[in-house]
Amino acid sequence: MKITGCKTNHMVNPLGFDMTKPLISYVIKEAEGKTQALLRISENEDMSDPIFETHLTHESNKVNFGAPIGVKPRTRYYWNALGEAYVSETNWFETAKMDEPWQAKWISSYYSGAQYPIFSKQIEFSDVKSARLYICGLGQYEAYIGKEKVTEDFLPPYRNGSIKELQYQTCDVTEAVKNGESLEVWFGSGAIGGFANEKPSYGITWKLIAELHVTHTDGSEDVVGTDGSWKVAMRKAGDAAVDAGEHPNDAPVNAALCKEALPPLKARLLQ
Repeated sequence: MKITGCKTNHMVNPLGFDMTKPLISYVIKEAEGKTQALLRISENEDMSDPIFETHLTHESNKVNFGAPIGVKPRTRYYWNALGEAYVSETNWFETAKMDEPWQAKWISSYYSGAQYPIFSKQIEFSDVKSARLYICGLGQYEAYIGKEKVTEDFLPPYRNGSIKELQYQTCDVTEAVKNGESLEVWFGSGAIGGFANEKPSYGITWKLIAELHVTHTDGSEDVVGTDGSWKVAMRKAGDAAVDAGEHPNDAPVNAALCKEALPPLKARLLQ
C-alpha cells in the first residue's frame, strides 16, 4: 500500500488561502479492497502532539476528507497518513490572516499624473526563523526585499470584482528578510487606469496596505505595517497597463536612480 498525490483543498502545500474548511485528499496505490489509514494533523513538523487524528476506511483508491478542525490565523499545519507498513510524506497548509485585524494602514502617494510610485521601508532583522508578507495594492504591483522579488506571481492583486472585496497575497519571505535591508513595492497602472476601454475600477490614486511578520528563533515576533513613516518615490513610464504591458520612457528605471532624481517623501496615510 502506498499513499501519494497528497493535497489540501486540491493544492500541494498551499500558503495563504482560505483554509477554514481544509479538504485533505490523497491516492492509495498497490492495495486491494477496503483499506485503512490513520490521518494525523499537527502544528509541529515532526507530527508530535497531533491536534486531530482519525482512522479512515477506504473503498476506493481516492480519498477526500473534510478535516473538522478549527484553524487559527497565520498558522502552518502539518499532516500525513499512515497505512499498512507505509507512511505518506509530511504535507502542510498555512492559513492567512483570516478575520484577524490588520496592524497596518492604507497608504497612498501625494503625486499624480504619468508617474508610478515606489513605496519603501528600511528593514533589518537578526535571528530570523520565518517571515511572511501580507500585501494588497490598488494598481498592479511587484514587491521586492533588497533586489529579490518576493513572489513569482504576476499582475497582483489580479482581477477583483468589487472594491468591497479585494484579494491580498501571502508571501513566504524568510530568506529574503535574512539578507534584505529594504522592502519596496513598485506600482504600475492596472485597475487604477482601467482595463482596455473600461473606466478605472478603483479611482486614480495608488494605494497600498501591507504587513511584514517576522518570527525570531526565540519565538518573539516583529510586525512592520504600512503607515505614515513609509517613503514614496516616483518613476516615469510611457504607459503601464495590464492589457498592453509597460512601455518605459527615457527615465531611469533603477530604484536608486529614481529616488535620486525624485527624492522620496513620506507616504500619505489614508484615514
